[in-house]
Amino acid sequence: MNKDEILARELGKLGAVGGSFGGLGGALGGYIGASFVSRFLPTETYNQSLTLSCDAERALRIIVDVLARLGQIQDSEAIESPNPAVMGIIGSGFLNMNPCLIGIEIVSFSEGTTTISVSGAAKEGLIKQRTAEKGVMRVIAAIQTELSQPSKST
Repeated sequence: MNKDEILARELGKLGAVGGSFGGLGGALGGYIGASFVSRFLPTETYNQSLTLSCDAERALRIIVDVLARLGQIQDSEAIESPNPAVMGIIGSGFLNMNPCLIGIEIVSFSEGTTTISVSGAAKEGLIKQRTAEKGVMRVIAAIQTELSQPSKST
């Protein structure tokens, strides 16, 4: 499933929630309508790199924890990279209601530092919410907060 299909599915879920006020038929109609219309909306993207003061293993644990806490981990097959990568859906934009697909890739690492690339993709209508940018910034802030906490022993 590519990024546009994932975003269409997630917008369809939101449409189903809104349509559910009209009963089961409304939920189905909301899902179909939202997922169909989303295919015609442009997908906006935003990317940012970040260097973390930790090894790659800890960085990957933090990334997975943050994405699971902020949203839902997704299958990472849409990320075409030879590097370790994690993908998730989080809420972003106005009231965190617009789904944002976040992909985080470990680009490089050396002893004590890891560089990651955080990318966001979201559908935008006529009124731009900067959903992808806000999603990326929200994830980066959560990663930095988590990194500032003492590491947990397992």
